[in-house]
Amino acid sequence: MVALADKYGEKGLKILAFPSNQFGGQEPGSHEDILAFVGNEFGATQDKIVFFSKADVNGVSARPLFSYLTEQLPGDGGRRDIEWNFSKFLVDHKGNLYKRFSPRQSPVPDMIRDIETLLMKRNDE
Repeated sequence: MVALADKYGEKGLKILAFPSNQFGGQEPGSHEDILAFVGNEFGATQDKIVFFSKADVNGVSARPLFSYLTEQLPGDGGRRDIEWNFSKFLVDHKGNLYKRFSPRQSPVPDMIRDIETLLMKRNDE
């Protein structure tokens, strides 16, 4: 994601990250702990990727955004939940939902093609 932010950030791509500890306890730390970890391990800083505070993405306490995203863009087999960390949603510059990417695959080649398509549409307007 950092490489995508580096390549397309100045062209209009914004990457928003929503940490959740609902998947095997992978995000047990505080917001500051998470920011330090992703910064040290991946070079992911707030100027490249916007990190929101940790919250649930599934169930009754899920962020409303994720209830909406999963309803509108079901996952593999029609799943209406987030199956694992690193699920990705691509949204165009007008806020229209475009595509969901499973965390089980390496979505980068498809994401690059889709990002470039959406950025070209944005520039054509």
